[in-house]
Amino acid sequence: MGLSKACLLYHLTMNDLEIFLKPTQNDINDIEQWLEAEYKKSRSGFYTDRDVLEQSFRDKTLIILKMNGKAVSFIAWKCYAEHTAKISIAETHPDFRRKGFARILLNALISCFQKNDIHVIDLQTNSDQSETTWKHLGFTEFPEDKKLEEKELFKVIVPVPEFDNLAGAETLELWHMDTHAISGVDPNASWNLSFIDNSRILQTPIVYPAHYDWHLCWKKGGEIAYEGRLKRFPTLISFGRFMIIKNLSE
Repeated sequence: MGLSKACLLYHLTMNDLEIFLKPTQNDINDIEQWLEAEYKKSRSGFYTDRDVLEQSFRDKTLIILKMNGKAVSFIAWKCYAEHTAKISIAETHPDFRRKGFARILLNALISCFQKNDIHVIDLQTNSDQSETTWKHLGFTEFPEDKKLEEKELFKVIVPVPEFDNLAGAETLELWHMDTHAISGVDPNASWNLSFIDNSRILQTPIVYPAHYDWHLCWKKGGEIAYEGRLKRFPTLISFGRFMIIKNLSE
């Protein structure tokens, strides 16, 4: 899924830098040339994944940064669930790293995501160097214990409520485990719920990485309104790799 027309025409110029959300085939050729050179030199980079780059170009889910007219950095993504985007691959030309280009490009993409109702970005990385880079850009590890071949990271890009001691009229508690395992265990996350006046729309959405079998408890006025697996929660939840709650029905 591409972004809105307004974002597809996005073009930012800073000194000798330009950012485009509508690159050309010549830009793709430039990127593939330096990806190939890097691969031949060090057997690293995303040259072997250039089909992902090309598909992203066709899908209009590619943002690039150009310096003096040449593409030197890119981010390819896809949207696989409501309010969620996944970075497929991203790289900066080896000669232009450690100059803040990745942050500039990511911030521009986040700005467009926010205009298109995207709340959170996730990605996978399989190297310590890449993991360090993404964490430096504000990404966080998924709160799961299982060991994966590729580390999963995420970044929430909208205001969300802080975890809190439960003191509000309505609260949510979440355990990172199935219902049968929660006895005697404190919740891993909890929220006091605040609503827009005269509505059941949350003032800020809850956006949290979660598994549909994890245990959730919803209380209203100290009474349990629902307790059980997240997948059976009796209100609309946008769900992919994240629990996204924007409103709660009575």
